[in-house]
Amino acid sequence: MPSDADRYETHHLEAAPKRTAPAATRRYAHPLVGLVAVFMGLALGLALLYGLLIGSQRLYADRILPDTYVLGTDISGLTLEQAAATLAAISAPAHEGTLLLDAGDQVYETSWHDAGLIFDPQATARTSFRVGHEPADLDPRRWVRVLRARHDIPPSYRLNVEQAREMLALAAPALAVAPGPSSLSLQDGRVIVYPGEPGRELDVEATLANLVTQADRGELGRPVAMVFTTREAPSLDTGPIQSQIDALLAPQILVESYDLIEDRWYRWQLGDEELASWVRLRRSEEAPDDPAAVTAFVAEEAVTATVERLAQELGEGRGFRSHEAVPALLEAHAAGGGTVTLYLSHSPGEYTVQSGDTGEKIAARHGMPLWTLAQANPNVDLDVLRIGQQLVIPSQDVLTPLMPVPHKRIVISVSQRRLRAYEHGQLIWDWLVAVGRDSSPTHAGIYQVLDREETAYASLWDLHMPHFVAVYEAGPGFYNGIHGLPLLSSGYRLWEGALGTDASYGCIVLGLAEAEQLYHWAEPGVTVIIEP
Repeated sequence: MPSDADRYETHHLEAAPKRTAPAATRRYAHPLVGLVAVFMGLALGLALLYGLLIGSQRLYADRILPDTYVLGTDISGLTLEQAAATLAAISAPAHEGTLLLDAGDQVYETSWHDAGLIFDPQATARTSFRVGHEPADLDPRRWVRVLRARHDIPPSYRLNVEQAREMLALAAPALAVAPGPSSLSLQDGRVIVYPGEPGRELDVEATLANLVTQADRGELGRPVAMVFTTREAPSLDTGPIQSQIDALLAPQILVESYDLIEDRWYRWQLGDEELASWVRLRRSEEAPDDPAAVTAFVAEEAVTATVERLAQELGEGRGFRSHEAVPALLEAHAAGGGTVTLYLSHSPGEYTVQSGDTGEKIAARHGMPLWTLAQANPNVDLDVLRIGQQLVIPSQDVLTPLMPVPHKRIVISVSQRRLRAYEHGQLIWDWLVAVGRDSSPTHAGIYQVLDREETAYASLWDLHMPHFVAVYEAGPGFYNGIHGLPLLSSGYRLWEGALGTDASYGCIVLGLAEAEQLYHWAEPGVTVIIEP
């Protein structure tokens, strides 16, 4: 049981009244206390962060920052010496780069190694180390970004100047452009010589200076501008060559051409201006810059240009045989001038087969035997034509290949059975003839005397044809022409009394005396017109 003291104490405690502090003595926390605590926390955090920044800066004070790479190699955290040693081990791939050299009109390529550019591990290490160690990088606001970023450092190179100079010197001859050739112009009767376009030469030292500058700046990714000096064409003194030029301009050349279809002449007098366009200058290969070593000559391509220009004046479908015309003009010029007669050629044509056309009709319409049309269309069966089929119509030149004899002309009328000969436009003979029968007709067209034979033999009919004048090819190796009354091997004179009729196998038959006269008068090239 509790003692009396214990009871007393318990009673005392229970009986004691509760005391409440007077209102005036209550205490509350002031708001400034919380602000001070927050401020002190921030200050402590900033101090800690600053300490970490300072600590990281001190940690990398003599080392390369994290996430730093050169040519794909990680050099993070290495010292300068360690980074240089590491980069030296990878220097070989760095030499595989290509240097671009800009010549203005073209960009040339060469390897860095050949250009004297050598990877510099020490310089590259120093460049890598500068990241994060520049004064601006140490600013805490920048340091965090620099520390967290990835850094791909471009490699640095040093230039072997002598090797680069040697490379440029070796390339200089290939890059040099010689001055263009001089040209001539005729002005007021005087020949003026104009120097050609200037050339160029590589300025090795100035180009080398550009290469050194870009190498120092680490700007090898863009082309290096090459520097050239102008090489002016040497001015030519016309004195040493004036006599040559005067001689080349002296010939007087008359060009003429006769159109046997139109019976018309075309003529051109080539003057000094035309001849001046032919003249060129040639420099000596041994002394290209010596004006005294320059010679004047006539250029064949310039004569060709003259022939082409004259041909255009003839109109569409007509021209000259250039392989004959150009040598003829050159020969006349070398001979001191004269008259040059050129063959006037005609272009081939095309024909579209119409309803009712046959090979014979088409050939007759274009004034030629069927054999000539067949020769121009070797892959076409002229016996089986289709409407719309395209045929080649051979050139008139096939029928009249020889240089025309313009002052003589033979005109034969098949319907009138007459032969008329003209000289200088005057009728000299008008004779009765026999022409081809229906089964072997005489073909109308414009032809020439192709050849002559005192007595020709036709084995197919056993005919000896006196004073034969060949006019056109009626088949392979078979010619129709003009001749006297034929003689059989038996001695029988065929077709006597048949003049004025359709009696022959396609030839035009004259009396014996008339055939002999015509034979001696009608040389090859004389125009023969056979009219229906």
